[in-house]
Amino acid sequence: MHPTIVLPHLVAGRDLADAMVDGLAASLHDRVVVVDARATSSGSGSFASQLVQRVLVDEGARSLVLVGAPARFVRAVQESAERQDVTPRVELADRAPQPA
Repeated sequence: MHPTIVLPHLVAGRDLADAMVDGLAASLHDRVVVVDARATSSGSGSFASQLVQRVLVDEGARSLVLVGAPARFVRAVQESAERQDVTPRVELADRAPQPA
């Protein structure tokens, strides 16, 4: 099973992103991390930036799969990934990937 972060209706701030990543029990190194944003209507740029930083840069996940996110939040995640030079490791999906 892929480590999964389920986002609430609204997400904002670096502290919330840190808490959500810290809530994952296992190491994320070289793993696919799913971010289920199907219930999310809005997310801040600071949350998106910290999420990308923690999952892909600090923790070294193989990829971050963003599921069902609103277009504005998708753009914030993609812009953050571009700034941090991890764009190829961000994937977009309508539904969560099946475990390998």
